[in-house]
Amino acid sequence: MFSTLLDDDLNYLLSRTENKFYPAGEYVFRSGEGAIHFFLIKSGAVIISQAAEDGKKHDLAQYIAGDTFGEFDFVTSFLRDADARVIKDCTVLVFPDSAYSIEILANEKPDTISRLYLRFLAMLSKRLRSIHSLIAENSMWVKQLQESIFVDQHTALYTRSFMDTEIPKLIQEQAALIIVKPDRFKEINDSYGHQAGDAVLERMAATLLQIVRQREFSWAVRVRGNEMALILQQANREEIKKTARKIARTTAFIGPNRLTARKTDNTAENTFEEFRLTVSMSAGIFEKKGQNWNDFFRHAYGIMKKAWNDGGNKIYFLKTDKDRSGSNSG
Repeated sequence: MFSTLLDDDLNYLLSRTENKFYPAGEYVFRSGEGAIHFFLIKSGAVIISQAAEDGKKHDLAQYIAGDTFGEFDFVTSFLRDADARVIKDCTVLVFPDSAYSIEILANEKPDTISRLYLRFLAMLSKRLRSIHSLIAENSMWVKQLQESIFVDQHTALYTRSFMDTEIPKLIQEQAALIIVKPDRFKEINDSYGHQAGDAVLERMAATLLQIVRQREFSWAVRVRGNEMALILQQANREEIKKTARKIARTTAFIGPNRLTARKTDNTAENTFEEFRLTVSMSAGIFEKKGQNWNDFFRHAYGIMKKAWNDGGNKIYFLKTDKDRSGSNSG
């Protein structure tokens, strides 16, 4: 770490460093303390551990003679987020000496401290590259982790997180956005039960998935709760009108049924009462050049909520750049 520093720099740093001895079992620092020093082990060993949510401590790393530790928090001025415990009698170099602060040293020798920080940054950059290489080597594990984050487990749609972080990078020039919300969904849960509500959402999701499977570079997303979205790359206005109306037609046949008892001429009669599902939608075209995806989505979401608040069973189309402040129903 210090091999590239000038001799004068090394001599100065050593003059502002102290030797400390820690017996096995003692802590060099604890989580929550200020990071005002970093450490170089001359002999012995130190283990870094962190408390998990269940209260149990998990070991993160072990350092031996010649290793440095505590430098990342020192450079960033963060509070310590882990404990450093000695597992073998340990002698360490502590920088800076307890009689000094890094601010004092920066005033004494600004050039030396600047070069020290540059060395820290180079070392951290090397560690990050190593981590990146490790991730690449374990790409299958990373893919599984991404799927757990980016795919909704109940509907198999992509998550809002995927839409916010990944879709803006995947859109090439333009994409159509359709946001869908079922009307009277609370009535389904109240009258038919939450299991029926879940089944309706699964069927809606299946409808959207069927649409995206028929074209390349398209995504179906669970935005939140019972709200979903379609992003169709390179779709024109006529295509999204056709797709939105197809969604409206299809969802009309996926509502729940319930068995009710009615009396006709004093005779009990079992009959099915059908619930006709309707949806509220907004639809528009996002142009990557000149538009911000998050702003566009918020605008489209507001238009969808307007359709829903206006009684539902409506499709509102976002207007073009010439007049994007309003909406059209169709």
